[in-house]
Amino acid sequence: MYLKLWSGDDPYLSYRIYKNPSSDYARKFGKRKVFGTYTLEQDTLVYNVIVDNDYKQFIEHHKQLNSFSYLHHTLNSVTNYTLYLISEVFRSALKKQYPSEIEEHYMDYHSYDLTIGPFCTPIDDFFIDMCLDIGLRVITLINDEYSYNLHFQTEAMQFNAFLQKVFITTYCLVSNVQDMSILHKDAVEKMKLFTDNWLNNFSEDKYKQWIIKRLSGYKPTFAELFMEDDRTIKEKEVFKSTHEKRHEIILSITKEFNNFIDVGCNTGTLDYILIGQNKDRNILGIDSDDWKIRKARKNKRVKKSNKKSLSNAYYSGLNFLTTNAIYPILNEYAPMECMICSEFIEHLTLDERIQFYNMVMTFYKPRTLILSTPNYEYNQYYGGLVNDDGSIGYRHKDHKIEFTYEELLNELCECLVIKNLSTHHLYDNEHHEPISFILKLDLSVDDSVDNWWQTLLNKQFPEKREQLVVNNGLCSNHFNKDIFYLGETISPVDGQNEDVESIEKAVELVDEAVIEIKEMGSRGYILWFN
Repeated sequence: MYLKLWSGDDPYLSYRIYKNPSSDYARKFGKRKVFGTYTLEQDTLVYNVIVDNDYKQFIEHHKQLNSFSYLHHTLNSVTNYTLYLISEVFRSALKKQYPSEIEEHYMDYHSYDLTIGPFCTPIDDFFIDMCLDIGLRVITLINDEYSYNLHFQTEAMQFNAFLQKVFITTYCLVSNVQDMSILHKDAVEKMKLFTDNWLNNFSEDKYKQWIIKRLSGYKPTFAELFMEDDRTIKEKEVFKSTHEKRHEIILSITKEFNNFIDVGCNTGTLDYILIGQNKDRNILGIDSDDWKIRKARKNKRVKKSNKKSLSNAYYSGLNFLTTNAIYPILNEYAPMECMICSEFIEHLTLDERIQFYNMVMTFYKPRTLILSTPNYEYNQYYGGLVNDDGSIGYRHKDHKIEFTYEELLNELCECLVIKNLSTHHLYDNEHHEPISFILKLDLSVDDSVDNWWQTLLNKQFPEKREQLVVNNGLCSNHFNKDIFYLGETISPVDGQNEDVESIEKAVELVDEAVIEIKEMGSRGYILWFN
């Protein structure tokens, strides 16, 4: 991000910025750096500010804020995160703290120009008209199909008022619903100080309300800080996170279904919303993380005991189970109408995904699959960068893959039998790639294929669910036990050489599994034997 500021008729500009033209400004905030330097352009003193982000630090910060900023096409674009550093550079001027040398010129009015960019947030006539209403002329300078710069001009305005208006309006511009960082109360109060002298000067109240809503994070209690009387914002606008928007879309495209299995359900947030819509639904949430499942069950008990919550009848059809989605243990499982697979497949390796798709077609057998996964191309500057350890830098450290739309369709069409397909986006934005894909897939499954044996085998051999490596025989009794072998292993059965007519017969031949814990450098091994 960069900013350029100059004045055609203010000889005290450098004093108002509170920095001597002969010195540079450089500070480091975490892994962000901000630089301020003066240059002489066509006999005019120009102050230049550059904010340089460490990409990975930038992304980690905004992931913690649950903000969309970290997904921008241009990671050094103007965001709340970068504007914070701009407020540090001009802190004295924003607070009207000028040096004694210009006390008598404190109230002077001059014309100023300021260019700031690049912006990735969509801009419309409302913003331009709002700025004009407070004396700022705005010109949009297009960079490319993804970004643009804004050029602000004014005449006869105090310097601190000019800076405050530019800072607040641009802050609100990038604090739209898709890119909001929720502020704490002290931060909101700080923003209020920058608006005290001009917020009530708008000719139309809609402009004032637009700024208040964004500075308050759409929280009525914070919005009241800006009110001079007892008025409050009547309409309650709630910021929706990525997960909330995803859930909203999934709910809208699954209204006709009554039976669900939610794979990778986490703590069951979506499942509680589904059952809340219709108490007659039958919903099973599964996750391999036992802590998350226990949390989901605990939430169920809390909701049952809460008098303000739904009645107990709403939760009778909602159940949670700890099991591996690829090697499930589901006794008496009957295929559900709809399988929800939200932000799940990107956590699987290719082999695991192929096995999962196979289980979808032969074991789970849903009529409809709702699948969501991040779009690799949304963040073209960050996606695929190499981390320090050589791994690929996806959005989250546990992601094994992120798909382009074409790659996703190719994999799904190759592994699933799809009758109909529709794609939905988290946000409608014609200028950008979608953040994530949400696909509704109608599948053609074979009801004649029985799936009971899969559960039976998974129950007999839980080690397989833990994804231990099946060895090729190096730890069998037929080999030298003095071999130093590092990998976790499951030895093949040293059994009778007889033909096994059925899977049932094979399972009967296994009496037990004996596991010996293996220490580094030991010769311990794992045996299956009959």
